[in-house]
Amino acid sequence: MDRIKKKQKTRETIIAVAKRIFNQKGFEQTTTSEIAEQANIGHGTLFNYFDSKADLLIDVFTEEFIDRIDNLDYHLTEEDQTRCADEIVYLFLYRRIKKYLHLRKSMFRDMMGIALTSFQSDQERMKHFIGLDFMLVDELIELLNHLKEEKKLTHDFDSNEAAEIIYSSLAFEFIMFLYQHEMTTEHFLTGIRNKLKFIIR
Repeated sequence: MDRIKKKQKTRETIIAVAKRIFNQKGFEQTTTSEIAEQANIGHGTLFNYFDSKADLLIDVFTEEFIDRIDNLDYHLTEEDQTRCADEIVYLFLYRRIKKYLHLRKSMFRDMMGIALTSFQSDQERMKHFIGLDFMLVDELIELLNHLKEEKKLTHDFDSNEAAEIIYSSLAFEFIMFLYQHEMTTEHFLTGIRNKLKFIIR
């Protein structure tokens, strides 16, 4: 294995181990020594890949989001042909977020707090993180335009405006989910589904 491939493999291992431990123990209770040990690397080596534990937490979330973009398929399946447009968009969003739904709410809250603090001193990281939001909006625009081509939406449907509103609704439901203790994953998903029905009529 050449040097570049080995470094990439090590980085992927660190992220996978960190994601598992963060979810099991929470951010504060997890140590970088523990991550390094379970990733089978030296403690100092960890910091050749990540500047801090906070940077590692942020990358745990962003890495998978970016990796999955190449696997997106906007073409409608045979089953999709029988579905309404709002249901197709809901299933698209569900597939996009389902891998995160098993994570603890506390882990998401930790990440958001750390990200806000980190961004104050690292403008480039902030731009990168915000860029993920723009990527999701772009994905929605592409999907909605495809639904127009498939006659699931009218030709005058404004995909750009709708995508921004859908994203805002998703963000609202997510914040409510994180900070309302009694709100379950099912409540979160139902909220998204209901708002999509309202937006896409």
